[in-house]
Amino acid sequence: EQTFMDMKIEMAGTNKKDLDEILTDIAGKKIKSIPIIVNKFGNVNFNGTFSGFQNDFIAYGEFKTKLGRFKSDVNMKIDKNGIPSYTGNVKTYDFNLGELLNEKTLGKITSELYVKGKGIEVKSLTEELKGNVSYIDFNGYRYQNVKINGTFDKKYFDGNLSINDKNVQLDFDGGVNLNPALPVFNFKASIKKAKLKKLKLYKDSLMVDAEFSTNFSGDNLDNIQGNLSIQKITLNNKKGIYNIDSVQLTANGLGIDRSLTIKSDVFDASIKGQYDLNTIVSYYKAIAKTYIPSLKAEIVNYKTQIFDFNLKIKRFEPIAELLIPGLELDDQAILVGSFDSRNNKATLNGFINKLTYKGIIANNIIIDENTTDKQLQAIITADRVDLNDSLFIKNVNLTNVLRNDSLSLNVKLSNADDANQLDLNGLVEFASDTTAKISILPSNLKINSEDWSIQEKVRINFNNGKTEINNFSLSNNQQLVRVDGILSSDPKDLLIVGFENFSLKTLNPFVKTLGVKLAGNVNGKTRLYDVLKSPRISDSLRIDSLNFNGTYIGSLTDTSSYDQTRNTANVYTQILADGRETFKITGGLDLKEKSIDLNIKMDDTKLTVLEPFVKKLVSNLKGNISANLTVKGKFEKPAINGEVSFNKGELTVNYLKTAYTLNDEVTVDNSVIAIDELELQDVDGNKAVANGTVDLNNIDDPNIQVELTATNFMALNTTSKDNSVYYGKAYATGNFSFKGPTNNMFINIDAKTEKGTVFNLPLNSSETVSDRDFINFVSKDTAQVVKKKTSFDGLKMNFKLRVDPNSTANIYTILGKLSGKGNAELELNINSGGDFEMKGDYIIETGIFDFTAQEVINKRLEIRQGGTIRWTGNPTTAQINLKAIYALRASTADLYTAANRDQSSASDERVQTEVEMGLTGLLLQPDIKLDIFFPANPAKKEEFQSYFNDGNNLNTQALSLIIQR
Repeated sequence: EQTFMDMKIEMAGTNKKDLDEILTDIAGKKIKSIPIIVNKFGNVNFNGTFSGFQNDFIAYGEFKTKLGRFKSDVNMKIDKNGIPSYTGNVKTYDFNLGELLNEKTLGKITSELYVKGKGIEVKSLTEELKGNVSYIDFNGYRYQNVKINGTFDKKYFDGNLSINDKNVQLDFDGGVNLNPALPVFNFKASIKKAKLKKLKLYKDSLMVDAEFSTNFSGDNLDNIQGNLSIQKITLNNKKGIYNIDSVQLTANGLGIDRSLTIKSDVFDASIKGQYDLNTIVSYYKAIAKTYIPSLKAEIVNYKTQIFDFNLKIKRFEPIAELLIPGLELDDQAILVGSFDSRNNKATLNGFINKLTYKGIIANNIIIDENTTDKQLQAIITADRVDLNDSLFIKNVNLTNVLRNDSLSLNVKLSNADDANQLDLNGLVEFASDTTAKISILPSNLKINSEDWSIQEKVRINFNNGKTEINNFSLSNNQQLVRVDGILSSDPKDLLIVGFENFSLKTLNPFVKTLGVKLAGNVNGKTRLYDVLKSPRISDSLRIDSLNFNGTYIGSLTDTSSYDQTRNTANVYTQILADGRETFKITGGLDLKEKSIDLNIKMDDTKLTVLEPFVKKLVSNLKGNISANLTVKGKFEKPAINGEVSFNKGELTVNYLKTAYTLNDEVTVDNSVIAIDELELQDVDGNKAVANGTVDLNNIDDPNIQVELTATNFMALNTTSKDNSVYYGKAYATGNFSFKGPTNNMFINIDAKTEKGTVFNLPLNSSETVSDRDFINFVSKDTAQVVKKKTSFDGLKMNFKLRVDPNSTANIYTILGKLSGKGNAELELNINSGGDFEMKGDYIIETGIFDFTAQEVINKRLEIRQGGTIRWTGNPTTAQINLKAIYALRASTADLYTAANRDQSSASDERVQTEVEMGLTGLLLQPDIKLDIFFPANPAKKEEFQSYFNDGNNLNTQALSLIIQR
């Protein structure tokens, strides 16, 4: 043990076994100086110096081991129990720390550290640690740029830790003590730009910023005592940025007096009483099993649960995307409950002012749940449920009673005198084989004021992913809908839907939002295969007197069929109108090869049937369409070929509200529509000619390359209801270009306005500049940009307009309406974000200024020729420079009196007088300069010049003339 060693080693290889043998030879007896943990290093190659005794030595050099490489300049002492103490510097290179410490959450580490401590195993470790960690693997992620300065005492760390990683920034200051039975946490920390998905801490993309302050003990919510504060929380995901001011968690008490409280600006929650959150799930399963004895559920022994809880939602948005994406709750939703495992008590009461999920809105929801020894009853009511923009249900009431392996339910929708109602009775029976059997009992409903009934018991069975429906029959006098069969993903399972004299008008409340109104009677059957996975259909249907959006279409017959053996579909659909075939589609689909081969023929088919497919762009389709088309090829990209012609076709462009007619034809070659001199007419008979192509190879997003040449053509016909930002009627001569796919369309217009054009720009409404979901006004001269979602997603427009005095421009400001005729070369730009820019000078030839002020002044002034309005971007920051004249014959008597001048020579004469209002500067907040002239007698102005030199006198007299005359 006293042998001193001083060795310079260029390269030596060893392991724990060799070292044990060497030390035994030196000591002359077997000793245990080398710790067992050295085994994990495997074969060690050392290059450096080793000096000292076997139990007290300095190791300087480089070690290459099975776990990785490290360099040391360390003094190590080993006591008689084989426990090392050490002081010095250690550098690690891709060293497997997790394997060394037998900790699966840790991986490799590259670091440069000063260490001073004793022991290696966590249970006996005391250590001072300071230095930099280039990277360390934790939980499958490699953290980089870590700094540490602290001490370890067994399982107690106290000190500072910082991380400056590209996916997280962390500053930690304080202590974590895992030595007591209940760990103690007392630290402050801040996290910035923590990208949880990249850190493998959360499955979805979420970035978190927060500050923590803790002073508590415990390792779960059942035994925690103390306080946890989280502040300045920011949650950032692809849906938006959500800020939470603070979350305060306080836990105290024991046994029946225990309480856990959470307070925040998002929600408040509390649970008070005797509870065990570790086994509360089993407790809830036990409640369910009381009323569903056949329920197969793993229930562990749970502790006594006697508690009340209270939840109040203040602001749900920040946590909605984390819990249930798409769910919205209005502020102040409340949920309270009381549970007692001794007597099976479980009550739950709640109120939600408004709940929105995937477009469905429920208002004033009340939840009332309670239990007895024999049953659990839950009643849920809502004042109104909006299914879409035009379809809603009033007075929803769901009553559920659970007992003896069955759930009795009743669903009531709307009042007894409403046009749409439902009174549905049902029974769900549970069984130990996990099969749930649902029965719809005789029930009544009303659709569009028509009484429908389910007269017989309907059985619905769920088993192994299949839903079997037996004997569903819904009837209204002579109308009948039947459903029988199996819903599943098995291609052999069949669901049959039958119709007898079914009126399509019944569907109108449900299809209104599609822009569709139907009429006609349906008879026949539809056979559906593989409904839940890849539906196949065989039809034997006839629709008599089919009416679409108020237009008679004819009688439709569909006998398309599915060949299950060949996995092919034969298509046959025909429309007859007045004994003549107007539409026919025949051919087949090979579902195995995913190919299509169809022939489509139209002979004066009503154009309105296409409206649901183009309603985002055009509407009010009228007239007829004829076509002879083939569709062949693979599903993903079939080739369309043929000809299409329009007979008295009419349409309205939605955004422009302009109506056009066309009587022309186009050809389709390999899914590209060729437009050659296609003629359009506006409502006044003015014409435009279109040339170009429409590429249908991406049928969901056609690519348009069309040029339109127009003469005196109506290009705008909107009112303030259509677009409160700008509106009017515009006629133009020039070129119109439409290029790009429909989801990223660029419209370029280079034209001259024509007689009859009236353009309105209302700048006097705050809605125009901030509250309207159509346009954003963006100023390049200011950093303030109001950003709102607009209706221009994917649409870019550029207008170059030459304006002459044949056109009228009306500009509404807070001072009144400017209406003028003049000359201009204007450029208007609207990008896909809805940002609106306007550039150019408008030089007024003639015009009127209707001057209004707080309903006191309402006078019409004439604008002098040569006035200008200049736009350089934001329409609201236009610069104005014009003069408006208010002309009248006025008595000068009051003026002589006010000016203290002798009026004997003037008596009470009335002279021709002009009040000039000069407007300069910002259009919305102009500088106003008033003046008075006497055009028939200019010398009179000189007579009062000394009086008018006082601007207050001049303004007073000018306003007096405007107000009083």
